[in-house]
Amino acid sequence: MSDFLFHNSKLVIIAGTIISMMLFLLWDDINKRSGSTQNIQQRWPGNLFLATLNTLLVVYALEPVLLPFSQAIGQWLQEAFSWAAPLSKTDRHWIYYFIPGVLAYELIDYMLHRFAHRIPLLWRLHATHHSDTKIDATTAHRHHPLELIVNSFLGAPFMVIIGVPIMVAVWHPVIRMLLIAFNHSNTLLPDWLDKILASVIATPNFHRVHHLSERHYTDSNYGTILSIYDHLFRTAKRLPKDDLDSRQLGLEYLREPEESQASRLLMSPVSTAFRSSVRVQNNNNN
Repeated sequence: MSDFLFHNSKLVIIAGTIISMMLFLLWDDINKRSGSTQNIQQRWPGNLFLATLNTLLVVYALEPVLLPFSQAIGQWLQEAFSWAAPLSKTDRHWIYYFIPGVLAYELIDYMLHRFAHRIPLLWRLHATHHSDTKIDATTAHRHHPLELIVNSFLGAPFMVIIGVPIMVAVWHPVIRMLLIAFNHSNTLLPDWLDKILASVIATPNFHRVHHLSERHYTDSNYGTILSIYDHLFRTAKRLPKDDLDSRQLGLEYLREPEESQASRLLMSPVSTAFRSSVRVQNNNNN
């Protein structure tokens, strides 16, 4: 299975993106949450456009560039500092380092996510994701392409420093695709199960808090797959389901239906520069 993923990573990423979205959109249709299917005619075309664009960007542009980029960093670290990455100092099978590797990935993702809410330029890119006024599995891929590029090149050096095994790097996106479709879905879990799962992973209710328009909720629950770093760094917030469902999703701006058009989504970092900067400055002052 691992060999298949390694040699067919492009196919797996493309198929996984499509299947995971379809699976949880279908589940949402069966397991409906109040208001979960509103505005799909306005939202889905733009979201699916970004999902397609970003998937092709990752598969055909970022992957071929990031590998030699990471190798160059690794070689430089070794030559300049005799650096040997902690997770590469063993002859053991990569599976022994799967959990540490995923934890490393998610810690870096958590920190980059927090920076995106604090640094005006990064927020202007990340706001594209938060501007969806409803959430479902398509929202998981509503990211500005420049955000993917920036995060990839910011995160790669840390992966090299830690020495995450290549097979962990192959398996992690597969797990991530399924879980981001899940936690952006409108799945209703029993309260007791949600409480247990949310202590470790980002459940739909846990992540929904992050998509509320109120800033003190937007700036919480940063974990994309895992919630453990939110609990560790005290950025986790929880709301009862009824309270959660009664609150507004999205941002206080970018709320008109036309803002979800593909062209507007691509231009949003420029067109919302002032409003984005004010929002981040207000957050940093709190």
